[in-house]
Amino acid sequence: MNVGVVGNPRYAGLAAILPGMAGRADRLGVALFSEPTLEPYWPRHLPPIGSAPLDALVTLGGDGTLLRGARMLQGAPVPVLGVNLGRVGFLTEVELAEMYPAMERLIARDFRIDERMMLKCVVRVGDIEQEYLALNEVAIERGHHQRMLEMDVYINDILFSRYTADGLIFATPTGSTAYSFSAGGPIVSPANELILIAPVNPHSLFGRTMALGAQDVVRV
Repeated sequence: MNVGVVGNPRYAGLAAILPGMAGRADRLGVALFSEPTLEPYWPRHLPPIGSAPLDALVTLGGDGTLLRGARMLQGAPVPVLGVNLGRVGFLTEVELAEMYPAMERLIARDFRIDERMMLKCVVRVGDIEQEYLALNEVAIERGHHQRMLEMDVYINDILFSRYTADGLIFATPTGSTAYSFSAGGPIVSPANELILIAPVNPHSLFGRTMALGAQDVVRV
């Protein structure tokens, strides 16, 4: 079984965790793959994530680490086990004391998969095009600009509205507890598949969050 490991070195206990994880993986016959930033903390060199297909991914840190790991998978149907090394983790369900029992169940394929939808974002600037995947949200922000943004929003190629605001948030149900929630959006169960459009500080009488279907295509 190939298991990838993603971690946040800012957590003080991470350096002490990885050698034990490597030893446990050897005893269980598991091949570990690591992100490059963790290389100094392993007792030996591990191949990088992306050099072989993964059967599972373990993230060590907080929700941000799990989100980063999900992006690294680039949409591949790989189960992710989030181990919480922070204070509060909405997505990381396993605490450090439960890590090894959870990993053994993962290796034995004794687990239930909680599927989450993601968003694909395509950014076009002239002839340059770049694609991104997001588990939480995609946000358009004004950055260093002092003025509010004027954004025409098309839904399935039909002009829906012009927003004058500091930005727009396009969130998944997973991301409904994050940035979208701070902007006044609702909390949505991950069992649903939909896209939330939440304006940030809109200069408009209509500034509510709108819910679209997961199959809808939004263009700004």
